[in-house]
Amino acid sequence: MIKINKYNYLNVIQQYYGQGWEDVSEYEADSAGRSIGEALHSGKFVTNAKGRTRELTLLSHDLKEYQFTGYPTRVIFRKELNPEFTAQQNGLDLPSYEAALLAAHS
Repeated sequence: MIKINKYNYLNVIQQYYGQGWEDVSEYEADSAGRSIGEALHSGKFVTNAKGRTRELTLLSHDLKEYQFTGYPTRVIFRKELNPEFTAQQNGLDLPSYEAALLAAHS
């Protein structure tokens, strides 16, 4: 059986439009806040002063794009409970667990 993490970790780009900070994008991260998975590849490359080329992460690329809009922008690290882990702890598959949650909140 595959081990399911208790938490999902996300890097979230937020912008302030005058009514509070709103999430505009989120990217998968590890527990230390480093980008993982698809968030690692943006397809854009930069060359530093020493002539070395590296690929920008999707997070850093998108952050620059959002900052271009002129609104205050920030990146936060979010840790949220993994619904798959909770479903496994309760002995349910994920769709049954989500249905049970909806029924309890109705």
